[in-house]
Amino acid sequence: MKTTSKADRPRSILSPLQDAANSLTLGGTASSALAIVAAVAGDIHLSMILALFAVTLDWIDGVVARRSHNRASGAGEVGPFLDCSTDFLSNSLAPATIVLSLNGIGAWQAIAFTVIVLCGVIRMSYHNAFGFTADGRVQGLPLAHNIPLLAVLTPLYPTIIGKEFGAVFALVTVVLSILNVSSFYFPRGRDDIVPHMMIAFLLLIGVNLLVVLLG
Repeated sequence: MKTTSKADRPRSILSPLQDAANSLTLGGTASSALAIVAAVAGDIHLSMILALFAVTLDWIDGVVARRSHNRASGAGEVGPFLDCSTDFLSNSLAPATIVLSLNGIGAWQAIAFTVIVLCGVIRMSYHNAFGFTADGRVQGLPLAHNIPLLAVLTPLYPTIIGKEFGAVFALVTVVLSILNVSSFYFPRGRDDIVPHMMIAFLLLIGVNLLVVLLG
């Protein structure tokens, strides 16, 4: 663990949050926490909407951080850790909680939940340690891709896929989690594709919101 003298630390633990990019990330953290609460309450579509909102902020905060100058003391050091923690909450813990909400608690559900959480922790730890390659790629499927892919499924529930949806959602989430810790290389998202991703995320949020309103 890194050792830092008192003189080189920010004046308080909250000082690095006085930063546009980190404030966006913290908004995603709050949205992720609410997504987990919604999943516990059994509101799957609301949980997915909140998790998608967190992922949307995650894509924006990276662009803001790279374009920011004269950031608050410690903001650049704290930001990546804050970002990874939020990614874990929104893309691992939230869908893992949805799995339990859809399927109840039993042996295979506990195993699925544990696999999803472990893969998320391993993925984030590895990425924090080794980051990107020189040509801008990462190993495994980025965690931030999980929720957008799962959000394509949730509008199918319960009108198109009924009681089988819980098992389908669990299987897809476990597969994505395994891909998160796989050794293939995946290209890093570029700033120029962010507007297109925002449109895709807003469409997914809109479709899931429509299901909520019609339900």
